[in-house]
Amino acid sequence: MSAGITPETVIPSLLIRQCKSSRRRKKIADSSGATATGGEFLTRTLVAIDLLKRHVLSADEKTVGLLLPPSVGGAVINAAITLSGRTAVNLNYTLSEEVVNYCIRESGLKHVLASRKFLEKRPMDLDVEVVCVEDLVPRAGWFLKAVSWLKANICPVKSLINIEKDTKLILTANNINSILIKIIIIFFLFKNIPTKPIVKIVAPSVK
Repeated sequence: MSAGITPETVIPSLLIRQCKSSRRRKKIADSSGATATGGEFLTRTLVAIDLLKRHVLSADEKTVGLLLPPSVGGAVINAAITLSGRTAVNLNYTLSEEVVNYCIRESGLKHVLASRKFLEKRPMDLDVEVVCVEDLVPRAGWFLKAVSWLKANICPVKSLINIEKDTKLILTANNINSILIKIIIIFFLFKNIPTKPIVKIVAPSVK
């Protein structure tokens, strides 16, 4: 392994390199019709990192809950959590409220990032503060977007990575389909997957 490259930086490095090499090519799409080129995806990810650090997450908050449907936006938030040196805990929205709260406690979460549209369809009483990602979008002014675009296009890969932990993704599920959906999103973004495990699955047996 090259100097400066560790198992903890492989996935983030691949993400950034793939986005940079596909700046003008479509890199990701979802069933709603939303799409993003590599450059757009990386720029949005950097914007999300800044918004989360400024308005949501504390400096010592290393795990962040996500209650988002498989989508371009969900992939952006997952990438933002990983590149900021935190662990994304993808909560399964098909689980009962009791089981989701169990996963929240087991993962030591302080915040859950969720979609307002999803919560309107399936309300949940969660044991942590819930932040709707739609509320963060208006806070992304033109200056932040411009700076993020410059970073995505000019800054070297190493300068965009802040890694502190091995586990970068936690999936919580009671069925294999929801796990596969998340894995497909990851595989779509990266050409190569490292041999060291970077995914942890929490599957509680609650009757």
